[in-house]
Amino acid sequence: MKILADFDGTLVNSYPNIVNNIYSQISEERKHIISEEEVYQLAKVNAKLAMDMLEFNDEQRKNVYHSQFKVIPELNKPFAHIENVLRYSELNVIMTHKSEKAVREILEYYQMSHYFKEIVTKDSGFPKKPHPASYKYLHDKYHIDLVIGDRQIDLLPGKELGITTCSYQNHLPAADYYIDDYSNFPLVVLGMKYKVKSHSKKRPDLSPEWLSEHFSMNSNEYKDIMELVHKSSDKNLAYLYKVGSSNRIRRSGNMYIDSALYAMEHGFEASIVKTIILQGLKNATAEEAKEVYNLFQQFLTDYVEDKVKEFSKIL
Repeated sequence: MKILADFDGTLVNSYPNIVNNIYSQISEERKHIISEEEVYQLAKVNAKLAMDMLEFNDEQRKNVYHSQFKVIPELNKPFAHIENVLRYSELNVIMTHKSEKAVREILEYYQMSHYFKEIVTKDSGFPKKPHPASYKYLHDKYHIDLVIGDRQIDLLPGKELGITTCSYQNHLPAADYYIDDYSNFPLVVLGMKYKVKSHSKKRPDLSPEWLSEHFSMNSNEYKDIMELVHKSSDKNLAYLYKVGSSNRIRRSGNMYIDSALYAMEHGFEASIVKTIILQGLKNATAEEAKEVYNLFQQFLTDYVEDKVKEFSKIL
């Protein structure tokens, strides 16, 4: 997989610094009616919009931009698990409106420069996003598979070029996939592998009636799943764990992979998808299933590990 990523708010959490720079320019009498969270939501679109909405004058804007030129790596920490994503990817490139000096200073501070084949910045001479010129340059050169960004303007150029897109910590209409934490990145890989988009179908209310749409009530499959539902504290996980054996749902031919794909496609929690894979495929012998299991294992968190252990007790 070859990834094109935005920088601020996608690879590193620069928003606390951006919000602080903007919020510091708001007069004290206005701060009681404008919260930092409101500034954050505006800044997630872009800093200019935030300053426009706050009706900043030229002096305030100048102060914000001046502050942005000061690079403080400690205030631009990489997001958790992002290095796992970069290690998994065959190739990574960056397209950002930040200066090249600032980007490289932050990457070198966190010893992450080696992950990136090329970095395109505001100094590279391309039009600003969402103009697709910089993306087309990188796509033509490296054949990008996935664009990751936290704002609509990060994803639109990718969509225009027909590249799969992933929104980080923002459910954006231009996104094929949504993740709120990079420990969930295996869901994106799984979806791309089997051409299933996350949250693309309406989430059903899981119940015996729903289950009867997929299996005869007299079938062993129906009875096994209902027994699991009665024993489990996580009813959704219990209903979904083996639903991939239904002919209506089967895609890959592996029950657990197909159960996970159904859960992801219908917008169930990432922890459910991961538990299905990590419990269901732990003794897999087929190479394809082992590959999926090993990928999810690489991104395992303590929370999901505990969830898998708890669920395994009732199997």
